[in-house]
Amino acid sequence: SKNSTGIGTQAKARVFEVVAAQAVLVTEYNDDLENNFSIGEEIIVFANKDRMLREVTALLGDEEKCASIAAAGYTRYLKDHTSVHRLSTLLKEIA
Repeated sequence: SKNSTGIGTQAKARVFEVVAAQAVLVTEYNDDLENNFSIGEEIIVFANKDRMLREVTALLGDEEKCASIAAAGYTRYLKDHTSVHRLSTLLKEIA
């Protein structure tokens, strides 16, 4: 996938670090995010500055939504994205 600069992207470690910290992740969209999280329920994405401002403004005004997204992201992290899960997947792929 490509970001707004046209450079190919993938989910970076920071994506998983943020949700593992039980925080709301707001990040620039890339296709790989859809393979790892439910967008809008577990993480928030944006494609441009205006969308980012709208998303952040909405989150700042809704503490319950922030808590819900953070909890869902953390639950997904525990289910699919811990180091144990990642290593297990890697070992299956190379076996």
